[in-house]
Amino acid sequence: LQQQQTRLMKINHDLRHKISVVEAQGKALIGQKVELEAGAQAQAQEVGALRQEVARLRERLQGEPTAQNPEELPLPQPPSPAEVRWLHFRLTDMFKYIREVSEVLNANICPWMNLM
Repeated sequence: LQQQQTRLMKINHDLRHKISVVEAQGKALIGQKVELEAGAQAQAQEVGALRQEVARLRERLQGEPTAQNPEELPLPQPPSPAEVRWLHFRLTDMFKYIREVSEVLNANICPWMNLM
């Protein structure tokens, strides 16, 4: 009887430890979710601002007189290598962030899917 009690006390201790670890992980995930949602909102605002800028630039371009002959139109300047690198970095970073947000949201919304 003493051995069973000792064994049950050890199992109880182990389970309490596992519960505390899972609770800590849950709190950390909630914190990450809040941070990711805030970042997603900030990026959504940035995208909105960029869309407004694109709309403003389109309106400005439409207001400019155009040449009759397409060959007379000035060619747009290609982006510099630094601009290409910066755009590539930003797009890659945004895609990584979107993937992370999706994974966290999927894990929190449908945790049973992670068991499969």
